[in-house]
Amino acid sequence: MGISRFHIIFVAPAATIPRRPGAAFTSGVAQHALRAAEILAAADTRISFLLSRHDPHLSKPTLTHSQVFGRYPALLLHLPPDTPTIAATFEQAIGLLASETRREQLVLYHQSSATLPYAPAAQAAIVTHHIPFVRHVAQEAGWAAADAAFTSDGQPDPFAGTGTWDLLASQDRGLRILHEHPHIVCAEISTLQIRWLGRQGITYDRLIALPRPLASPPSGPTADLPVTLAPLVNEPGPIALTAVARLSQFKNVELFVQGCCLALENGVIRHAALIGGDPVDDERQRLAALVPTHLRERFTFCARVSHQTLVGDIFGPLAGRAVFVCSSWFDLVPYTALEAARAGLCVLVPDLPTVGARDDLPSRYRFHPTPQGLTHRLQTVQADRHGIPAFAPTAALIRRATADEAFLAAFTALCDHARSVCC
Repeated sequence: MGISRFHIIFVAPAATIPRRPGAAFTSGVAQHALRAAEILAAADTRISFLLSRHDPHLSKPTLTHSQVFGRYPALLLHLPPDTPTIAATFEQAIGLLASETRREQLVLYHQSSATLPYAPAAQAAIVTHHIPFVRHVAQEAGWAAADAAFTSDGQPDPFAGTGTWDLLASQDRGLRILHEHPHIVCAEISTLQIRWLGRQGITYDRLIALPRPLASPPSGPTADLPVTLAPLVNEPGPIALTAVARLSQFKNVELFVQGCCLALENGVIRHAALIGGDPVDDERQRLAALVPTHLRERFTFCARVSHQTLVGDIFGPLAGRAVFVCSSWFDLVPYTALEAARAGLCVLVPDLPTVGARDDLPSRYRFHPTPQGLTHRLQTVQADRHGIPAFAPTAALIRRATADEAFLAAFTALCDHARSVCC
């Protein structure tokens, strides 16, 4: 029977899930959870969502019925500002969603360890840690830099609090739960998380590498391409491009801007484009102001766009002409970089052990994380016959590793494992 034997309840913050299909993703949590649900539902798996959000007008937790995209049953767990013990309400929500279970076996799929303390202890559970661990980031960059980075990134999970130190306390609490309940299985999409959790004493039989569910049906052009980006897709190239949901310090987009300015000055590229951030975004305006006046006509800045627009209307037409640059200094899984590779764009990443996609790319597609290092790598991949044309085998490997079949097989095995160690 395979995966259809299970009823999977996705547990996630409501703020991460778009209100309508086709809306731009504001976090990797949404992209992962929605695509995973789509793959599992296509395999006849029963899917539900338990979504949490803060409500400043409440005095106690409440539940309301909802749906995700009109397709998946969902419950909204509304949390008051001073959250009392909510385990009973959380368990009530699981019971309501599970009431639709027939013969399927129930598995909770947490998108954060912040909800682990409230879930029924005897319930089979899987967790994916989408957010870097504060202690890990502090170990790499110091506490002040970690606080600044998490503050700029925002924290959409009401169970984890509203700031860096609330997140730290929530993550420490989640780790304690993992130690106390060995039946909870960690399904990690980043090697960084597997290594970190292993160093924290989580045994490797509970740390499973989960393929990233990135494959999606091919889609044609949409009507959503912003006017500012229309000239880009007709630009003969070479082009340097990056795209992020949020312009946080983790993404280090200033490095991309500085490196592209140097590359434009030296004639290494003809055009550069940065796509990301909110429709009105002070950080994007600050980054645009870094570009010298005489280069501004060749540097496009645009707010984030929908996944379909990015992959179908931008990545597809630019394959073979553009180089996608991930400039992050700490990034568990640069999903957009992998999407670009799947679409046939050559991808460059910083040569840093704190960038998850580094493990997916040969050394010729990594750069020293300075403007000069980025410019040098942009130049070499265009001049070297082993550069952009030779990226095709790497793209093919990434496509196979992120295919639906790979995710489905691994997740089925995870559910079997979670049920066996729990029950």
